Amino acid sequence: MRYIKGLIFFAVFVLSTNYVKAQAACITLSSGTGTDDQIVCAGTTITPIIYTLGAGVSSATIAPAPPTGVTGVYSTGFFVISGTPTTIGTYKYTITIVGICTPPTQAKGTITVTVLPSATISYTGSPWCSNAGVQNVTLTGTAGGIFSALPAGLSINASTGAITPGTSTAGTYTVTYTIPPTVTCGIVTAT
Repeated sequence: MRYIKGLIFFAVFVLSTNYVKAQAACITLSSGTGTDDQIVCAGTTITPIIYTLGAGVSSATIAPAPPTGVTGVYSTGFFVISGTPTTIGTYKYTITIVGICTPPTQAKGTITVTVLPSATISYTGSPWCSNAGVQNVTLTGTAGGIFSALPAGLSINASTGAITPGTSTAGTYTVTYTIPPTVTCGIVTAT
């Protein structure tokens, strides 16, 4: 009798151990390394953050709420964070799951939303005669951009935006100020 009780206990222990080992991980980042720690400009769509959920997971929630314009959606087997943030700030989130699976039962990440560069430019006194001196630009906003003009013929300093009418061909021109792209933001222009 003792032998049978011991055998039954051993069988239950082995089955229980194998059952625990067979459970899938509760939550695993599957969208790629670094997607759970993004820095984007406001108005720029984030790379979707995808978590694979274990078979025993019955629900998942995100807290605190992601930035405006971004959603966290649970569906069987997945939790996806996606969208286009519109509010500036650093948003640290935690996804918590409910179900029977192998821990961890949470995943954490960060979405940092930065200000989109912007600028306006203007010149006073236009149009100018060819004998007018150097005309400086009034720039409001992000510095460090490049000035250009179309059509060809305007003598403009690409770094400062200063126009020299005396060395320019008479005509009407459109001046464009281009802010180069950054790691988190695309090209921004002002005319």
